[in-house]
Amino acid sequence: MQTTRVLCENCQKKAPYHEKKENECLFCGKQIKIDEELEKLVVVLNNIGITTIASCKGEEGGFDKGLRSYPWVAISKESVMKAEEIIKSYNKEEGEENERKWLVEVQETVFSLEWFIVPARKERRIEKLLGEVFFLANYIGRCF
Repeated sequence: MQTTRVLCENCQKKAPYHEKKENECLFCGKQIKIDEELEKLVVVLNNIGITTIASCKGEEGGFDKGLRSYPWVAISKESVMKAEEIIKSYNKEEGEENERKWLVEVQETVFSLEWFIVPARKERRIEKLLGEVFFLANYIGRCF
């Protein structure tokens, strides 16, 4: 079983890494559902020290139901700088004209301002965007 650092929405605190069951909150043990299409990305992000808070493949909307019709991963504020470095590196490798670019951006939610990893071209078809999640996850797993 692969070990990852994941926090549920109620436990967005920083804590030392320790062994745990996959898809459980570090603090309370609550089961966390990760969409199959995003699971590899969420796992690799957490394994390299980018703490994920929530994620959604875009069909249900997650935070603010229906407002985000694209795949996204919400990350902790402490993880933003590292995530920006990785996304910048990925986008550079993909090239200026490539459509598979990603961004780290702050967005307002019903809870507060949250940091998200999102596709740069959010208007694209969901199936295409979910395919791009695969490329990003593989790049991070390979390079970091």
